[in-house]
Amino acid sequence: MASGALESIVLNGRRFSCANDDSPVIALGGWSNESVVHSDGTFHPKKTRVLGYINSVNIKIDDSREDQEFIQELCAKHEPFTVSATKVDGTVYGGSVIITEQKEVDASTQHMEISMEGNIEKIA
Repeated sequence: MASGALESIVLNGRRFSCANDDSPVIALGGWSNESVVHSDGTFHPKKTRVLGYINSVNIKIDDSREDQEFIQELCAKHEPFTVSATKVDGTVYGGSVIITEQKEVDASTQHMEISMEGNIEKIA
């Protein structure tokens, strides 16, 4: 099955094109498992909830739409917002996230790299 870059990502209702040579990292949330060992050699599992994430996505910034300001507003929000990410192979992920990192806009490509985490699930 083909995979790879994101075709587009929709953040809080606004669609952004993505760099075609991108290698985003997408992980679904769920559980992290550890083993807790006891002094008699027995153990039990320790399960911890973990969030999903979409990292290292380069989105196209359009100054006429004030995209950079829009991203800053999302970063300033105190609650999660909706996301929908479509890969070039047609796979779609969606959920509710916060932006955890955004870098400056690259003037030569007009791209900004962002990362987000929250509740992510595969939709299609």
